[in-house]
Amino acid sequence: MRQIPSRTVKKMELQNLSRLNNPLKTTLAITLVVVITSASFAPVHATGFQLLRTFVSPSPANDAFFGWAASMIGNRIFIGAPFDNTAGSDSGAVYVFNATTGGFLRTILSPSPSPGDEFGISLAALGSNILVGAHFVSTQAFDSGAAYLFDGGTGGLIQTFVNPNPAPNARFGESVAAMPKNETGRQSFRDTNILIGGFTAAYLIDRETGQPLVTVHDPNPAGGDAFGSSVAAVGGNILVGAHLTSTGVTAAGAAYLFDGSNGALLHTFLNPAPVNFGFFGLALASIGGNVIISAHQDLVSGTQAGEAFVFNATSGALVQTIPDPGHGIDAFGRSIAIVNGNVVIGAPEDSTTAINAGTVYVFNGRPLTLVQTILDPTPAQDDRFGLSLAASGGALIIGAPREKVASIAAGAAFLFG
Repeated sequence: MRQIPSRTVKKMELQNLSRLNNPLKTTLAITLVVVITSASFAPVHATGFQLLRTFVSPSPANDAFFGWAASMIGNRIFIGAPFDNTAGSDSGAVYVFNATTGGFLRTILSPSPSPGDEFGISLAALGSNILVGAHFVSTQAFDSGAAYLFDGGTGGLIQTFVNPNPAPNARFGESVAAMPKNETGRQSFRDTNILIGGFTAAYLIDRETGQPLVTVHDPNPAGGDAFGSSVAAVGGNILVGAHLTSTGVTAAGAAYLFDGSNGALLHTFLNPAPVNFGFFGLALASIGGNVIISAHQDLVSGTQAGEAFVFNATSGALVQTIPDPGHGIDAFGRSIAIVNGNVVIGAPEDSTTAINAGTVYVFNGRPLTLVQTILDPTPAQDDRFGLSLAASGGALIIGAPREKVASIAAGAAFLFG
C-alpha cells in the first residue's frame, strides 16, 4: 500500500517553505523542473520582457501547486500541477492552454494514476510532444518513478518510460530534458532523444525504442546524494546535478558533465565556497560554451541568499559568480532558463513586494550583467513567483505555484515576451 502519510508530510513542508535553516524542510522541498535551451549571448528585448498572459487552473484547488513545472510547444502552454487531486490525492495533472488567447485546451492525466504519484513534477518539450515525469510511481518498486510522452496537440499517450533499473526511492522522472542527437540544437522529434534523471542515476534514452543509450551514475556515491535530480544537455554531453552531495560539508552539492556518447566523466563541478545545505546543482543551464549551476541556499555577505556560477564547459574553469541581486534570504538560483541568449534566474523567496512573493532576474552580456527585474504581477505572501521557469524562442513562462486565486493558494503561471 502507498505510504500516503509521507506525501502529506512533504506537502505540509512545501506549504511552509521559507526560512532556509531547517535542513529537513529544505531537503523535502527540492523537486524542480527547468526547461533548458542552449544558446549564444544576444541582446535582451529592447523594452524588456512584458507580461502577455496569466494562466490559472480551470478548477483552482488549494495546494495543487499549479505552476510547479512549465513548458511551451508552438502555441501551446503546458503547466504541471503535481499535487492536483483530479485523479486521486496528489496524483498530479498537466494543463494545456492556448498561448495566444489564454484559453484552456485540455487536461492530461497519468495513464495509470495512483495517489501520490506527483505526475507533472517535471516537463520537457520534445519537438511537438510533451514529456511528463512522475517520480513517485510505484509500478516496479516503491517510488521507482516513470515518465510519459504525450502528443502535444491531442494529449494522446505515445510512450511510457519505466525505470531501467527499478529500485525503491529511485525517483526516475524527477527531472526530464530533451537531448538533441547532434550539436545544432534542433528540436524536431526525429532529431531528439530523452534525458531522464532520478535520485540514483540519469539516462539518455532513445526516443524511438525507449531503451537506454547511456546510463550515468554518481562518480562518488555516498547514498542520498540525489544524483540525477536535475539534468541538462550541453552540446552532445550530459550535465547532471546531485545537490545533496556532501563534499566536506553537508549537502553542499555537486554537478557532473559526462560524454554523451559513452558516459565517460568529463568534469566535476563543485561550489567554489561550499556551505551546509547550499544545494549546488539543483538548477542547471548551458549557454555559449558555458554551463550555469546555482546554489540557491549559498551564503552571500553572510546571508543565505543564493548565487549562481558560470563555468567553462570545456575546461571546467570558473568564469563568473552571480550573487543574489536582492541580498535577502531569497532562494536565488532555484530555477534557471535561457531565453534568446538571456540568462533568467528565479528567486522565489524574494520579499520585495510581499513576504516570499518571489522575483525573477534577467542577465545578459559577457560578463553577465543584470538588465531586468521581473516582479510578481499580483504579489501576495508565499506566492513563490519564479520557482519554475521555462523558455521557448523569445517567450518566458514563470511559475508561481502558491499564487493566490480566489483567495486560495492554487498557483498560476505567467507568460512574458
